[in-house]
Amino acid sequence: SAREEEAHDEPPRLDSAERKSYFHLPNGLRNVVAEIRNPSNRVCFVLACGYFRAARRFFSQAPHPRDLEYVCAKLGDQPEAVCIDAYHRATAMRHRRLILSHYGFQEFDQARGNLETEIASMVRSQLKPRLIFHRAVDILAEQKVALPSSDALGKLILEAINHRRQELVKIIDRNLSAETRGLLDQLL
Repeated sequence: SAREEEAHDEPPRLDSAERKSYFHLPNGLRNVVAEIRNPSNRVCFVLACGYFRAARRFFSQAPHPRDLEYVCAKLGDQPEAVCIDAYHRATAMRHRRLILSHYGFQEFDQARGNLETEIASMVRSQLKPRLIFHRAVDILAEQKVALPSSDALGKLILEAINHRRQELVKIIDRNLSAETRGLLDQLL
């Protein structure tokens, strides 16, 4: 549903205890943060890292205000000095690679082929798209792959369903006799 899609694509809502846990960085990443001079980049890196730990994915939406305030206070930066829009895409991608590498995850694009095969198998088994979506998320988590947006997963599922329909139409066209076609046309 649209609500579930939105929930998948927006940063998780963290309570106080979760905020402390997810935004606490291990030593390797603390060293990276110490080298970042720009306060906006530093805060965005910690936010991306914490959200990744919580949801196994990266988000393009703005962080929740409480999370921003917490990370700013933790790093000693003023929230007013942080401009999320100043976090350049190239910098975000570099930080993303550092986070994935640190936690032993890989990009979605690297595992896409395996997932397409799994989805095709689930479509042949006639699972509902919603179940395929949730199973695909589970498979990616098991394989330590960063989760994509709900739109990207939805497109993969839709492509697999359309491909299977085309396969079935070809099978019917190949195996249906002219006589049976005529009877079906009369029936319909």
